[in-house]
Amino acid sequence: MQPSDISGFQKDTSVATLLTASATTGWLDWIHGELWLFPHGLLRIPLDFTTTYLHGAGPTVNRMRRPQRSFDHTVLQTLLTSPKNVWVPRESIQKAYLHHGITCDRLRLVVGDHYSVKFLWFPWDGARQLLQPTLAEWLGSGLIID
Repeated sequence: MQPSDISGFQKDTSVATLLTASATTGWLDWIHGELWLFPHGLLRIPLDFTTTYLHGAGPTVNRMRRPQRSFDHTVLQTLLTSPKNVWVPRESIQKAYLHHGITCDRLRLVVGDHYSVKFLWFPWDGARQLLQPTLAEWLGSGLIID
């Protein structure tokens, strides 16, 4: 899902939190990506094969000092419009299904009529613990924990 613009973002910078660097978009996507939580949505930026390989099965973020980053308007515009990245604006999310698994956590977002976006990641990165309260605030009863 790609935006036509970046409305909802401040003109100068937007601060995001890195939830995980092990996010994939499904079982057939083996390349990890960074999953960033913005106040106005989620952004997945794919990494490369070497980085994915080096991640192994270990944590990809330091949960005690979780990375945050300021994205300036120009960089953010480039990231959000790149066809490689997945941008899901908060206002387009109709329903979210959050699942905790032994080897993988999952988030499936319903963003339109018969359209959904899926993210999978290592549970030991702690992304679910940050996502759950944010999604509950955004969606209320539209968040389903399964």
